[in-house]
Amino acid sequence: MQLAQFLDQMDFNRYEKEVILFLAGVDHAEAQKIYKGTKIPKGRIYSILESLKEKNILQIIPTKPKQYKIEDIRRGIQEYLHQKRLALKEQSLKIPLLELKEKVFSETNAPSVSLFTGREDHLQYLISLRNRAKKRLLQVAPLFAGTFASNLSLHKAIQRGIKVNVITKKVTVENRKNILDCLHLGAEVKILDSPDLIYFLIQDTNEFLLGIEDYQKKEERLSFASRNPNLLFILEEYFEKMWKEAKEVKIK
Repeated sequence: MQLAQFLDQMDFNRYEKEVILFLAGVDHAEAQKIYKGTKIPKGRIYSILESLKEKNILQIIPTKPKQYKIEDIRRGIQEYLHQKRLALKEQSLKIPLLELKEKVFSETNAPSVSLFTGREDHLQYLISLRNRAKKRLLQVAPLFAGTFASNLSLHKAIQRGIKVNVITKKVTVENRKNILDCLHLGAEVKILDSPDLIYFLIQDTNEFLLGIEDYQKKEERLSFASRNPNLLFILEEYFEKMWKEAKEVKIK
């Protein structure tokens, strides 16, 4: 298994994974070089490096400026998992001591809305929607690359018999394999080369996830999830309109 695929299955956030992959391939580097070699926003680089230091993944070389390195990524990950196991065991001992309040009545018709930033949270919600799908998934994905975990969730949904329709901007080196896998499993994928494509996923006419991200800049994704029936109707109408305009995928 590739290191990137292994990291997708762990609880490191997106930026921590990028630093780990970068430093795993070099002897050492200063923060500025790491920033330029990854997609991490400049204002986040030092907090990410400090987080990985606290997790014993990377080490600091006390030069001026400081240099960062990963001596042995396998040993670092093993130590990190060992510390997590100890922490989880300690937390499990506290569960019987939890004080719980009585449940209160809430209106079942109250709208469910979630707003969050960051690609990691977006992908986790995306995977959750796919895993909960019963009949249908409609998706507009300009890049349609995803991660190992997110692509796996889509493939499993197709294998469960979920009808999947995907619109993407174009076939690229990054998404070619994912498109071919989806087509082979029975999904329908079309191309719509439009500058106005925005990301959204509709699950079973029940819930949607909409993401806004500037792919040209190193900015975090803004995501909005809701079960609002009016918004769902609008997005479904929008999807059907684009589906009629989109073209069949042609990969030689």
